[in-house]
Amino acid sequence: MLAGGACVILGLIGLVFVENFWWAAITLFLAGAGSALVYTPLLSIAINLYPKKRGTVMGLLMRGAGIGMLLSGLMVPFLLHQLLS
Repeated sequence: MLAGGACVILGLIGLVFVENFWWAAITLFLAGAGSALVYTPLLSIAINLYPKKRGTVMGLLMRGAGIGMLLSGLMVPFLLHQLLS
């Protein structure tokens, strides 16, 4: 999970320096692969901890992922504007 988190961070940092399509594709792939490395074990651990509440646990994790994507979509442009201005 730590390696996945590191991949996500490196991918998102790499997006700041995108100059062409291939660089964007590589950094987005890195961020997506890192997300998969974090999300899949987390889902497995959570379901094993609460087997009778499987649907609720999966729903909470999906909700958290959606809220995280929403917030990152709002925060990243703001932070880029602040850092690059």
